[in-house]
Amino acid sequence: MRFQGKMMHQQIKTVIAGLALLVSLAALADDPVRVEITGGTEQSYPIAVTPFKNQVAIANPDYNIAQIIRDDLGRSGSFNPMREADMSPVMVAGDLNLDYWRKVGQDYVVIGEVRPQGTDMYQVDMRLINSLNQQELVARRWNGVSGQLLRAAAHQMSDAIYSAITGRGGAFDSRMAYIRIDRTPGKRKMFLLEVADSDGYAPRTILRSYMPLMSISWSPDATRLAYVSFENRKPEVIIQSLDGRLRQSVASFDGINSAPAWSPDGRSLLMTLSKGGNPDIYVMDVATRRLTQLTFDPAIETEATWAADGQSIFFNSDRRGQPQVFQASLASPRDVKRITFDGKYNAKPIASPDGRYIAYIRQDVGGFKITTQDLTTGDSKVISSTGSDESPSFSPNGDMIAYSYNDYRGGVIAVLSRNGRAFTKLNIAGDVRDPAWGPLTTAQ
Repeated sequence: MRFQGKMMHQQIKTVIAGLALLVSLAALADDPVRVEITGGTEQSYPIAVTPFKNQVAIANPDYNIAQIIRDDLGRSGSFNPMREADMSPVMVAGDLNLDYWRKVGQDYVVIGEVRPQGTDMYQVDMRLINSLNQQELVARRWNGVSGQLLRAAAHQMSDAIYSAITGRGGAFDSRMAYIRIDRTPGKRKMFLLEVADSDGYAPRTILRSYMPLMSISWSPDATRLAYVSFENRKPEVIIQSLDGRLRQSVASFDGINSAPAWSPDGRSLLMTLSKGGNPDIYVMDVATRRLTQLTFDPAIETEATWAADGQSIFFNSDRRGQPQVFQASLASPRDVKRITFDGKYNAKPIASPDGRYIAYIRQDVGGFKITTQDLTTGDSKVISSTGSDESPSFSPNGDMIAYSYNDYRGGVIAVLSRNGRAFTKLNIAGDVRDPAWGPLTTAQ
């Protein structure tokens, strides 16, 4: 269950009781996936990702490896990739000239080459060099890569570059789950649960339903999704495997069953239930279905998420009159600590994987905005400017945040760097919302 943007606190009980109220948005578009990056990138690493030699051997223009890497790094907010149009064709075509790249202000240079290996198979080499001290930071080869896996290989290259320069793990070779609403004229509205690459490319439909779907959460092993479905005319918490072999309802009590969230160890699910009459937070042991109630206040308490260490939870409550974020330990759940104080409306918390930050929705000047808070210092910062924001979700390295908002076309998914420097709109075809960023698909 999520608090809907543009709704005041007095409407919260109506939202929870119905759980089916969705904003009417624009019709399904037919455009392919595109990535639009805007916003400043000052104080970020300058890097030149040169066109890979023999890139023409790959016929599909969507598999331009160098451009995929540029888009990945730019989306992070930590890099300022040089545009290919600004590169000297002579320097790109000739031998590596680190003096040139240093003189044009590029501290790092990426070069690579594609070699066909039979029908739709490729070998791809990639090197990362520091132009300032001429040190080679990464030299790797991807062997026997099929055409369908070239984008995944490019994301892995981005992760290797990101890690080598920043010292932090990358997050590009991961996936994004979300809900798309198909409003094709003349057909019944349909809700689709989809999974795509972290840049929104190559979407795959996991489930189609004529009834609303919402509140997606990934298992930590990236093999299952938990979500809320109204297929049986009431909210139920569903667990489904991505391979389609498993789909089961784990919470279908009378009243509210909403807001599932996997624990870091994959053994438990947080959820909001009103089986006792009042919406409260429960934790379920997935194997045994045993429930433990964690909140007991007569207020509305929902949208729980795990702290990184799995020992406490953050959740949303109106126990102070309007929605605020609170924290409670599993060892002593009645000992509740208020976390947010700036602003009258703070909702939908999500914790960063490193445990230092939370992100949430704050009602601010201009609407509902993505906000981050440093749990060490207590400092908070509004980092978005779109104004109808919902459903924040951290990347697996905690350096980016996916969220949804409404524009003139309908629902849109965007990615913000946690520092607020980079804003990327993922133009996934259709009316999309409720993004959930999945774990890494390969070891870093």
